[in-house]
Amino acid sequence: MVQPTAARLEVDVRGRVQGVGFRPFVHRLATSLGLRGSVRNRGAHVWVEAEGPPGALARLVEGLRGAAPAPARVDEVVAREGLPRGLGPFAVAASDPADVDGELPPDLGPCPACLAEVADPVGRRAGYAFTSCTACGPRYTTTRALPYDRTRTAWAAFPPCAACRREYDDPTDRRFHVEAQACPACGPRLAFERGAERATGAAALARAREVVDEGGVLALLGVGGWQLACLASDARAVARLRAGKARPHKPLALCARDLAHVEQVAHLPPGAADALASPSRPIVLLPARPGAVAAEVAPGLAEVGVMLPASPLHALLLEGAAAPWVLTSGNRRGEPLLVDRARAREELAAVADAFLDHDRPVVARADDSVVQLHRGRPRLLRRARGFVPRALALPVGGPDVLAVGGDLKGAVCVATRGRATLSPHLGDLTRPEVEGALREAVDHLLALTGARPEVVACDLHPDYVSSRVARDLGLPVVAVQHHHAHAAACLVEHGRTGPALALVLDGAGHGEDGTTWGGELLLCDLRAARRLGRLRPVALPGGDRAAREPWRVAVAHLVDAGLEPVVPGVDPGRAAQVRALLGSRAVSPLASSAGRLFDAVAALCGLRRETTYEGQAAVELEAACGQGDDGAYPCPVLDAGDLLELDTRPLVRAVALDLARGAPVAEVAARFHAGLAAGLVQLVLGAGADVPEAVALTGGAFANRRLLAALEDGLAAAGREALTPWELPPGDGGLSLGQAAVARARLETGGGPLGASG
Repeated sequence: MVQPTAARLEVDVRGRVQGVGFRPFVHRLATSLGLRGSVRNRGAHVWVEAEGPPGALARLVEGLRGAAPAPARVDEVVAREGLPRGLGPFAVAASDPADVDGELPPDLGPCPACLAEVADPVGRRAGYAFTSCTACGPRYTTTRALPYDRTRTAWAAFPPCAACRREYDDPTDRRFHVEAQACPACGPRLAFERGAERATGAAALARAREVVDEGGVLALLGVGGWQLACLASDARAVARLRAGKARPHKPLALCARDLAHVEQVAHLPPGAADALASPSRPIVLLPARPGAVAAEVAPGLAEVGVMLPASPLHALLLEGAAAPWVLTSGNRRGEPLLVDRARAREELAAVADAFLDHDRPVVARADDSVVQLHRGRPRLLRRARGFVPRALALPVGGPDVLAVGGDLKGAVCVATRGRATLSPHLGDLTRPEVEGALREAVDHLLALTGARPEVVACDLHPDYVSSRVARDLGLPVVAVQHHHAHAAACLVEHGRTGPALALVLDGAGHGEDGTTWGGELLLCDLRAARRLGRLRPVALPGGDRAAREPWRVAVAHLVDAGLEPVVPGVDPGRAAQVRALLGSRAVSPLASSAGRLFDAVAALCGLRRETTYEGQAAVELEAACGQGDDGAYPCPVLDAGDLLELDTRPLVRAVALDLARGAPVAEVAARFHAGLAAGLVQLVLGAGADVPEAVALTGGAFANRRLLAALEDGLAAAGREALTPWELPPGDGGLSLGQAAVARARLETGGGPLGASG
């Protein structure tokens, strides 16, 4: 049979294929194969129509599947044959705004080629803060909707000049069809303001550097919103910044020019250099070099968070800097990152000496992401710029679902077409401004994903702000128990549907029995969960106040352990008053909270009587641990009827006895961690041999690497598989994913949207 000399293919490419230089890649590939036709954005896919010899078309499809450029991700290539139609030379065609079904890439840190171009003193982008190409630059924070075209981005207000247009139209140029194409002649511009003083362009950069070098605080509009900067070595400047943000103790992040700059202030353990230099440009928690920065940067901690420049603007600001800068979010404690220029000037005026602004809008706010290194691998503690809106695969089908998360570390999730997309970290929803940011994030995610939610999932707690928001949306509501949602999120990340065991440790969550949970052993799948065990419940004197005043919980744990309530630095009269409250469940509710146990021990060690940020006492207790093997305190498992119970009383008695004998806090803290971990392993093993081998380790307490490592090792020695979050925070930042997965699973298996929590 005579083979045809020409054939035609229509190819639908799905995945992360917009905003990543995919159309230019297709153009180059098809042209090199001698094919004719076109490539275009279609909805959130890329649509290719090509004609030519059958062998060349086959190589085109092979290349689409296996040779896509980073940071693209091809999930599916669907090719359909057709009759040749006499197509013209291969071209990039206008986008087709069909139904959205795809994924926009996250904001990408500056690539080496763009940084070199910015540093070239004779190039046309010399010193230009908004330089980018197919391999780098903002995407999520500048895009309103898909398909990804300039008209749907913040760049729409900046028509390209003739030189930029030539690069855009040139298939050989790395800016071929780059929608964020700009240069000093046509793109966004910097503006410096200090009182009546004004400067633009290079002069604005120079003045901004001078403000910081002279010990001042600078407010600058970064990739995803406003930021505050000062010298990390200037204790007075750091103290002023803290006072203006109402953030007395929570550690501040640093920005360094390059890896050598990082090593001035921190050590680089295995995996650190790769995490820092990744396109996501997260804050990476690193062992601090003592005395390298002002003690006020990370008080009470042995680590410091450092990032490399997230944009050419940050790289230019740090040119020639003798030491890294503090670079933190431009907001007040617990509030969302500021993006509005007028509000930033109003709210940051009390702390900032000067403002470095620009005229490119921030379409969607995104704070800096935070990762820690665990066994040489980065794991997320805060998921935002550089990671959002990277989707996760859902191992369960069902209708489109919107999930609104919890009230702390707020983040929303949209589940559609087999994928789950989360918003960036938003903040604490108990503040009205964050509720507004949550609603904006919902609208933006729906625009990007094209999802049409049939239900909204929320926390089981009826009084959460997020639960009220869910009820206000007018959709059927699926309420998901807090710790089940944590477990489900971990299972989804690992592609599991269960059943599995889940050890969920955090501060507090509304339990199915109406009490406060926080240290739970569950047997669960995505649809339902059954509690098998818990930490021994202990009273929280003053309710929520106990979370802010760890000494109160220390009193409760001492009394529960049969000891006198003597807490370092606490007046005996106040301790007696709190002791008198313990018998009233109205003012001292019981809670099986791992977080509050850490708080109590930190208070007994004299580390922290009151806290100013969530998890502060636990973080400082972990930091206080010695590095050697100091043994472990007893923490036995008891049979409490229908539940196993980890008895914390012997552990607390041992802590108090060692401290009374004068044992170093470093030894006490280490023995506490080891004893709690050993007890938790026994709690898991106490569930029996007929339970699943896999154990999800999740909840905010698992930001503690010492505890996590001890549990992983203990479970491995017992032949159990430990699953822990990596791509999602173990705390409430991943809660909405679990809610969405549970809601889908219940609906898929016939549970009604108003069904009881499993």
